[in-house]
Amino acid sequence: MQFIIVLAYFIIAAQGMCYHLALGNALRQIPLDHFLTLRQTIDRYLRKPLKALYLGTPFLILLWIVVNFHQHSCLTASCYSIALLCLFADLWLIVKRSEPINQLINQLLHFQQVEGGHNLQEVWIKTMLQRGLFNIIGFIAILISLLLD
Repeated sequence: MQFIIVLAYFIIAAQGMCYHLALGNALRQIPLDHFLTLRQTIDRYLRKPLKALYLGTPFLILLWIVVNFHQHSCLTASCYSIALLCLFADLWLIVKRSEPINQLINQLLHFQQVEGGHNLQEVWIKTMLQRGLFNIIGFIAILISLLLD
């Protein structure tokens, strides 16, 4: 179970790391209509796999904490708890910020008519950077727990 948790969290955190390394700045440089087209296309292919990861990974972490609480140190359980809290923070940002923007973007047909579109682009990028930070911290917590075992 631990391997599956690490792998799932790695996939989630890798997205955030990409945004922090370069993707966030690169997306700021592209024109709004290209950004919106890109977001619509990516969302079509990523939504289902990421949804499964985002729903399954917290469940697996919680299950690991419950099953292994007495077998591992309190520090290990704390690391998993931090990772779980980071995922919950990310899920909160998804529900409150990312998903409303994604729904708006996916409903758009004519990008030239987007009022305040550049602000929408910037808010989406900033949200992804915030989400990425939570995911990176959570993944580091998982890695630390592996070192403590």
